[in-house]
Amino acid sequence: MAQAANDSAIIKLLQRGDQATWRMLAEQWSGELYNLAWAAVYQAPLAQNLVNTVWAKAIRTINSVDQRLGLRLWLYTLTCHVLLDHWRDYGQQPHTNSLIRELQRLPEVMHLAVLLHLRHNLSATMIGEILGRTHRATEQLVQQGLQRLNHQLAAAEGSHETNQAAASAGD
Repeated sequence: MAQAANDSAIIKLLQRGDQATWRMLAEQWSGELYNLAWAAVYQAPLAQNLVNTVWAKAIRTINSVDQRLGLRLWLYTLTCHVLLDHWRDYGQQPHTNSLIRELQRLPEVMHLAVLLHLRHNLSATMIGEILGRTHRATEQLVQQGLQRLNHQLAAAEGSHETNQAAASAGD
């Protein structure tokens, strides 16, 4: 309850345009938002640009923030929407690491749900708030995402072993 009251007070200061509060918020949250963006796109400059977009969007939308969500969920929600917009507009760039490549093959919303679950240890309830889904639908989304990721990784690993065996047999 104290966190909600604290968030509410901070949001009111932000809505009044208090620059010191905006700086404090940016210092407190930029690293975590960057980590989420980087885990989604795996490119440092792009992740930083996306976080900059999140802050610009935060400034534009601060007067319409749902204070019941609190700052953490609001910032995660903004970040996820910026990531979804980026993927829709530009697509995903494949990366060479098989885990990253297979994670990127998941549908965008499933990708984000799995990232928020694995990397940021968020509950299905919190992920559902961020993605605008029910708790049950979010649980299913995360479970299906993890299952698909496991199957894709197993298939990729089996394919890699088969290719290595074929290469060794040709030597």
